[in-house]
Amino acid sequence: MSLVPSGDFQNAILKFLQYEKQIKELQEKIKPVEDRIKEIKSNKTKLEDRILLYMKKNDYEKSKINANGEVIQMCEMNKREGITKEYLGKKLLEYFHGDNKKANELLNYLYENREIENRKYLKVSLLKK
Repeated sequence: MSLVPSGDFQNAILKFLQYEKQIKELQEKIKPVEDRIKEIKSNKTKLEDRILLYMKKNDYEKSKINANGEVIQMCEMNKREGITKEYLGKKLLEYFHGDNKKANELLNYLYENREIENRKYLKVSLLKK
């Protein structure tokens, strides 16, 4: 059985469908821009890797480099190893021998004991005058 909307409800449905159509049209228009952004980000990452390697080899790790009114410097951040469902499932079975009661205890154990990855990256800021 189909309902035929009326009054404010009908207007809300029509407006909702109009928004949905507008979203789809805009998504189609921005797709080429998103693809270009993805390409530019990839190229930037490749250059960042080359610059970081150069800075490390030439002992510029603590240096601030002025370029085009901006400052580039090497920074570090820590990143924890990811935990997947597969990994958790395997570790839960190993640790508890199939006992699901203690799952929260092990989950906390795993989260607190993940490895930390130290990652270097470039930070860009405006040159102070």
